Amino acid sequence: MKENQRYRVERHGIDIIPHDQREGAPRQLFFNWAAANFAMGNLVIGGLLPFLGLNFWQCLIALLVMDAFVLVFALTSLYGPRFGSSTMTTSRAVFGLRGNFLPTLLTWVEAVGWEAVNTVLGVLVVVVVIEKLAPGVSGGLITAIALLFMIAGTLLWSLLGHATILHLQRYTSILLAVGFIAMISLLVAHGILFRFNWGHRVSSFAANGAWGSWLIGLMLLVSSAPYGWSNFSAEYSRYLPHTTSPRRVVSSVFWGFTIVSNVVMLVGIMLSLSVRMANPVQDLPKVLPPAFLVPFMVIIVVGLFSANVLNAYTSGLALQAIGVPLPRHQTVVVDMILVAAMGFFALYVYNFVSGFESFLGLMIVWVTPWTAIYVAAYFLDRGPYVPEDLFRKGGRYWFQGGTNWTAMIAFLAGMVAALLFVNDYPLFVGPLTSWVGGGDFSLVAGTVVSLGIYVPLALRERRSIPEAYEAAAEE
Repeated sequence: MKENQRYRVERHGIDIIPHDQREGAPRQLFFNWAAANFAMGNLVIGGLLPFLGLNFWQCLIALLVMDAFVLVFALTSLYGPRFGSSTMTTSRAVFGLRGNFLPTLLTWVEAVGWEAVNTVLGVLVVVVVIEKLAPGVSGGLITAIALLFMIAGTLLWSLLGHATILHLQRYTSILLAVGFIAMISLLVAHGILFRFNWGHRVSSFAANGAWGSWLIGLMLLVSSAPYGWSNFSAEYSRYLPHTTSPRRVVSSVFWGFTIVSNVVMLVGIMLSLSVRMANPVQDLPKVLPPAFLVPFMVIIVVGLFSANVLNAYTSGLALQAIGVPLPRHQTVVVDMILVAAMGFFALYVYNFVSGFESFLGLMIVWVTPWTAIYVAAYFLDRGPYVPEDLFRKGGRYWFQGGTNWTAMIAFLAGMVAALLFVNDYPLFVGPLTSWVGGGDFSLVAGTVVSLGIYVPLALRERRSIPEAYEAAAEE
């Protein structure tokens, strides 16, 4: 009997998916990542770019450069069919069973953090819309009901697991596409979307000129979109047969992600340039006709669900990969209890969301070198691939005392390089950002340094592999 069925609780966690349980097609990944990118967080990120002092063309170039990083992100999905397990479990094949603990812990913190932020954002959208439609209704009551709805919906969806997630993402992506097209049409009809000059700036430069400000914009795009998901990707490709075409996997992920993220972010950019809308999610209800407010709220909430369920699913698997001895469905419940507490605190005690988002922005410091090494290892490692050794002390992925020091040293060096060039104002500004006009060069610095150390050392180790090992790899 299949253990990954729609609308039934998935029993597999980070264990290896047996070959007879693997099925599906890469096109499922297209809809999965398309639905995730309809999340209105992308609308907000796009809306922030003009407030860095960038004009339309500079914002557009940043979007196109971001797509190169989307391609790198798409490559991380290849580990799913190869090993049949989650991202931060397959990462053990690169960093070792013990060495992988730090990246896995950081992934869990990131996933839970974005769950909380998205949950609070969804609640605030519901409150804004309801208060505009029914001013006399208690804001506290709306907030409580909306928080319960966001938590319960995310928990149920992620609790059911892989088959249900991919099945529903197909329909939510179509629903969101229709709703988003309707919203764009409405904005065009009311003369809101194109009310700007193509070279106009709505703000002074955030850094010391156009170059530094553009680098900050690129970092915002990449850290919130492709690299915000790169340590989540194999979860959704791990049920594909190991014979699945890598080219089809990469193209499905790339186009599903790119098409939607570019369009949504572009609309955010144009709204900011047209009506100085720094936060389109909360400001759009003020300019939309009342008849469209409820559909707008549905689009926002469904989009947030589509993204948040991926955060919840990955956070549960990451908790298992850290070593928490609970079944997957129980780790999801633990995470959602934590998210509910964080959401309650943010909405009723102290709104920490803005500062917490700045903290999550620092995740680019470690995600950048991890992604670079993780992708490079896929192409440098010629096997043999032993999925069972992802869980076995003394196996192929034990390396030296449980850590692949080649990857770990490159990872830590890449983190230091990225930290020196990161500009996550006001939380932290690296001491070398002045070299690039006050911009954020962490993506380039972290990638170059980590690969500059890892690739030569990994190639040297590969050349020292005995002929018997090579024969086993070919087999």
